[in-house]
Amino acid sequence: MAETPPDDRSRAGCRVSAPPAEWETARQVLKKADISKSDTPAQSENTQRRMAVLLTAHAIQMAPHDKKEALALANGALDLVSDFVPAATLAARLLIKNNDLRKASRLLEKTYAQNPHPDLAELYVHLRHGDSALERLSRAQSLAKLSPDHPDSLYCLAKAELEAHHFDRV
Repeated sequence: MAETPPDDRSRAGCRVSAPPAEWETARQVLKKADISKSDTPAQSENTQRRMAVLLTAHAIQMAPHDKKEALALANGALDLVSDFVPAATLAARLLIKNNDLRKASRLLEKTYAQNPHPDLAELYVHLRHGDSALERLSRAQSLAKLSPDHPDSLYCLAKAELEAHHFDRV
């Protein structure tokens, strides 16, 4: 049985493993449920969110074996729910592994602007391996500008300032 890496499994909140046919069956069940219940926009939105969760779980399972397919699944989840943090972090990690830092950066910025989250901030600040603390601080400052009063922005900024020994604001 396939198992996800510990860091992705903890973010997804579940253990993920299923044969490929079961993923397709689950998608079909959700599509049928949406067709039969889509009386209100809230019900349709709920079904889209469930589909995004399903696609992300499938992407997490696929990531160790087929990074291209995993990225496509994570992007599919983001097409349904653009601020879905687990899909965004997985897609960004895959882009980083593929050395596509610019796309990863844009994805993290876009998602963070819609839904600030510490996982997005951490990934964004540590985007480039080997950056100095001052370079990470600069990146944290850029990210914090997207949602300046949000507690996660303030925490990200404070953490980066401490790491850089930058105590001007304190």
